[in-house]
Amino acid sequence: MNKVYKLGSSNDPVIRDLEHQVCLYAGSYRGAWGGYLQADPDEFVRLYHEAIEKLYTLGWDGELDFECLLPRESMPRAYLERHPEILDWKW
Repeated sequence: MNKVYKLGSSNDPVIRDLEHQVCLYAGSYRGAWGGYLQADPDEFVRLYHEAIEKLYTLGWDGELDFECLLPRESMPRAYLERHPEILDWKW
């Protein structure tokens, strides 16, 4: 049985890979948003949402580290519903 821990660590390699992707998308978003990358930040938001949706489909109900979050207005609604405490967080 795959165990998903509170702070996102899982013993499932698929879930761990998706968690890693989410963090990469968040970092890439910040780079594109700040003008460092020649990329569209909206594309990273779309990929981020897709990865979060896949995680939830796989039964993940973890919590992302601060550096793996997007600004709250760009976060997936499903994540905000599960973690309303980040509504008060300032990016």
